[in-house]
Amino acid sequence: MDLWRKATDMEVDLAPAIRSHVLSRRGPLLEGFVKVATNWLTLLSYATATGDDLVELEALRVEIASFRTWAETGIVELTKLAEE
Repeated sequence: MDLWRKATDMEVDLAPAIRSHVLSRRGPLLEGFVKVATNWLTLLSYATATGDDLVELEALRVEIASFRTWAETGIVELTKLAEE
């Protein structure tokens, strides 16, 4: 997730062809990230854990939810730019 976020936000070096692809397909990429994160959260909603594993499971859920929020926010920002 961290690499996806950094690549989409152009925070890592990318080959020119990949950079062009990411820039031109940012909207669909973000939409895909929302779907993936939602599916992961659905899957993890059925997971159970105890003790330290419970802490790690909850931390993973929080990380995925944060990733999904970042992608949703990016979609909103692109929509606003398109309306201008």
